[in-house]
Amino acid sequence: MKKQLYTTIKKFFVSGLFVILFYQSSAQGFSTQTDQQLKAVLQQFYDPSMVGGISVAIKVDGVAMWQGVVGYASQNTDVGFPQPPVEVLEAGDAFRMYSVTKTFTASLVLELARQKVFNLDDQITKWVPVSALQAQGLNTNVTIRQLLAHESGYSDYVTNPAILAAVGLDLSRVWQPLEILPFVSQNTITARQYSSTNYILLGHIIEQATGQTVQQLFRTRFIQPLQLQSVYLDVREQKPAGLTLASPHENLQLFGVPLPVPVVANVGVFPFTAIGSLAFTGGGMIGNAADMAEWGNSLYGGRVIHKKSLDAMISSISNTPDADDDYLGYGIFSNNKVSTTERFYGHNGSGPGYRALMWYQPDRKMTIAILSNTSQVDVWPLAKALFEALPVFMCGNKDDKLVVCQNGIERCIARAAAGNAVRNGAVLGGCDASGRDAFTQVSPANHQLAMQANLKLYPNPAKDVAMLQINAVSAGDALVNIYDLSGRHITTVFNGRLVQGETKQLRLDTRKMSNGVYLVNIVTAAGTSQHKLIVNR
Repeated sequence: MKKQLYTTIKKFFVSGLFVILFYQSSAQGFSTQTDQQLKAVLQQFYDPSMVGGISVAIKVDGVAMWQGVVGYASQNTDVGFPQPPVEVLEAGDAFRMYSVTKTFTASLVLELARQKVFNLDDQITKWVPVSALQAQGLNTNVTIRQLLAHESGYSDYVTNPAILAAVGLDLSRVWQPLEILPFVSQNTITARQYSSTNYILLGHIIEQATGQTVQQLFRTRFIQPLQLQSVYLDVREQKPAGLTLASPHENLQLFGVPLPVPVVANVGVFPFTAIGSLAFTGGGMIGNAADMAEWGNSLYGGRVIHKKSLDAMISSISNTPDADDDYLGYGIFSNNKVSTTERFYGHNGSGPGYRALMWYQPDRKMTIAILSNTSQVDVWPLAKALFEALPVFMCGNKDDKLVVCQNGIERCIARAAAGNAVRNGAVLGGCDASGRDAFTQVSPANHQLAMQANLKLYPNPAKDVAMLQINAVSAGDALVNIYDLSGRHITTVFNGRLVQGETKQLRLDTRKMSNGVYLVNIVTAAGTSQHKLIVNR
């Protein structure tokens, strides 16, 4: 399998200190140009003044894998606060997944229901004391299915300010699942409302119904069969030997430290026992990006739970969005934040010191996994930019065929054959290695039509200047614009008439453009096509 490894070291002047940032990436089955495009996106989303780091894994199931990391597993630039040793982030380092944990919990619940350990329409009072619910004025008729679908009406305990105060009073406390109930109230709205309370109660029900701990069940059913070496349930299990858990970086005021202004620092010096035990089956899982990508591909690819359980999970996604424009389902949801044309589903995670995203595209059988040990990172636009930087590699009908380039020859072949080709040196995507169309999706036939005026970019990545070569297959008007990844117009490179057979050379001065990925959009009467241009000085 073809593999590239790149490491870039850059120095920045931040708050009177020289900060050395480490960028690392590795690509198996992706071209060097794709690797550079993805790495440029990662760099673009990392602010040099940011503490912590970002780890990404993109896995096309059975075919290709890209990993990139930037920043630090441990860093603190706040003078006057504890200064742990500075550690550079590595690809194998683990992070808290937070609510990505719900994909494990829902999978287990669906399998236990299929095996008739309980019924999804059983009332939860078979395992949760009625008195504990009544004491908080909570509905006692709620079923397991309603917990799965966020239809219980139980408020989210993590949004209650009192729970934060309770955690701050004793960061080392080990919380038990039902101890969250005093921080929960009953909502009267009947629509689906996201609430981690539902999944904490599911964890309690699992243990009461099976007589086993959830960590045992997670491990024997999911973690061990898939060989997810970095994955474990916090507090309930010990961190695997040799695994580094990236330190959390967060606003210290969340930890009860009185400060006149918010200070983002390495809060790994504080115990996370209370947070980890409270998170439990709603957000307690820990692992690295590669294992999270493998979990996404294995789960949604049908290798983890029975087909009936997986079908129930996928079909549970609501047709009505919630207040956050998410379409909720059983431990899963969908939205349009990464693509308005391609269907994605999965889960994200957010909590003190960490952010996470496991987002799956079923046609491509591809998972984008993002983990960060700083709350300063917004995973949604990062995932969108990464997806748009990938090459077009779908061909044929749905997911049966992929485009590969081997020895300069581009072929559309079956997925299984594509995996074999990659292991023999091919790369995923066309031989021009251009990124996917960020604005329009075209079929393979229409893609050729849209390229009646062919565009080539070089050098790419560009430093001070980029040359754009337009080869006119037919006569007509052409418009070439440059956009950034947010869709903002940067400049118009060409707006005029082309003669059939004409080759036009255009010069783009990139010295005033920031480092990152840009879209070169060419419009002709035949259609529209896009290429990715990387500026990297």
